[in-house]
Amino acid sequence: MAIDMERHTRIRIELLKIRTSFSDVATATNRSRSGVTGCSQGRFFSDIIQAELARRLGITPQELFPERYNEEGKPLKYSN
Repeated sequence: MAIDMERHTRIRIELLKIRTSFSDVATATNRSRSGVTGCSQGRFFSDIIQAELARRLGITPQELFPERYNEEGKPLKYSN
């Protein structure tokens, strides 16, 4: 996977605009903050984290991470 720091920064900024954070996403998904950061940066997949980030931003995971999904909206790789 390619690291995408620009998208990571945009996600962080958009979360801050709605008064939430990677820590809040970590708590909601029972994952670590570093796990949420890693997923946002593109270091690994996590369906759960991707879905929660997208939900909070009011979009679909496919819109937020289009390269991680096929045309039917299914993840390209298994994740948890």
